[in-house]
Amino acid sequence: MIASALGAEVIAVDIDDVKLEKAHEVGASFSVNSSSEDPVSAIKEFTNGGVEVTIDALGIEETVQNSIGTLRLRGRHVQIGLTTAKERGLVAMPIDIIVAQEIRIAGCHGMPRRRYPDLLRMVDKGLIQPASLIGQEVSLENVNSVLDGMSSFENVGFSVITTW
Repeated sequence: MIASALGAEVIAVDIDDVKLEKAHEVGASFSVNSSSEDPVSAIKEFTNGGVEVTIDALGIEETVQNSIGTLRLRGRHVQIGLTTAKERGLVAMPIDIIVAQEIRIAGCHGMPRRRYPDLLRMVDKGLIQPASLIGQEVSLENVNSVLDGMSSFENVGFSVITTW
């Protein structure tokens, strides 16, 4: 979790308690299971009004709208998740909130190569511990199970192929 390494609080939202537990293990200070609780209300209450930055890694209408809804005045939303076949690249945006709250929205499709040295310095100093984000190690012959799990959002953490 880069944000916690830089001194910012990290809030995790998911529908899976196992994934939320993992988020706490790697630095999240607060979590919300959005299948049983309204994430916008819970986060606004926890933060006393909203957060500065949200990151949506899923890309469906519900997560985009919830992310934007938790921002405070002049907050920034970063969209890294692409939409599914159902959305076909389009999700409804809460335009009135975006305008009234002066929200900035940015898309991000990976880290620029020029920032790799900064990232590697953070890893070297122990500020980021990538190994803590590995959920499972698999062989190349078992990679299909990982891909199947991705389609149903079952995987926890990153899956790494370690045996060829």
